[in-house]
Amino acid sequence: MRLWITAATGCATLLLPYSTTLNVHGVVAAFLFLGFYLLVRSASVEHSNRFVFLAGLAFSLCVAMDHAMAAFYATFCLDLFLRPERRKQVIWFLLPAFVTVAPTLAYYFAISGSFKPVAARPELFKYPGSIWLTGKEALTGGHLNSVGFAVRYGFQCLFGPSGFLVYNPALLLAIYGMGWTIWHRLKFWREAVATLAASLLMLTYYSFNSTNFGGFAYGIRWFVAILFVFCFYAGAVADHLAR
Repeated sequence: MRLWITAATGCATLLLPYSTTLNVHGVVAAFLFLGFYLLVRSASVEHSNRFVFLAGLAFSLCVAMDHAMAAFYATFCLDLFLRPERRKQVIWFLLPAFVTVAPTLAYYFAISGSFKPVAARPELFKYPGSIWLTGKEALTGGHLNSVGFAVRYGFQCLFGPSGFLVYNPALLLAIYGMGWTIWHRLKFWREAVATLAASLLMLTYYSFNSTNFGGFAYGIRWFVAILFVFCFYAGAVADHLAR
């Protein structure tokens, strides 16, 4: 069953089509899972600070490539801080940001005079022939939706015609496994809480800052990054399904 779950993660989710196109989302998914693995591994090895540093490097690279991933960097940092025996390792986890996120912000400032991401500044997209001048679409991150719109839009992001769960039904198994892990305090339940919290923060961000379901994309591309980490928890309920 675990073998089939692994196969389904690669072949029965949006990871497959997004691995065949030039985009950042599949790359972020790989680095996010690498960081997740290194952080989990660091709890049971010698020289764990080295693993925590490398995990921080992977997480911060995700943030540099896709700024919404800051939700994961923050929640896993908080998870470390809330564990008294690992609190001192927070500095090792955050240190790599100086060589990944900091240069990215410096790059933004150098070319635009602001640390705000270029993609979230509508004024930079106002040029002759720009689709953003038509008023039919709003640039993600350049405005704030109303609460009512955000609730409806967020629901459609998950269950609508382009809904992420509609395009990735295997995630229903993963969510079940994540819930089972948290409820029964199984191994890695704290990481499951951090993952779930970060995913909700990410969904909230896009619900309030976007209107176009990721543009003319196959499914909603923004959430592809979470697939590896979510499907990791499907194994927690594999034995139940195999009976």
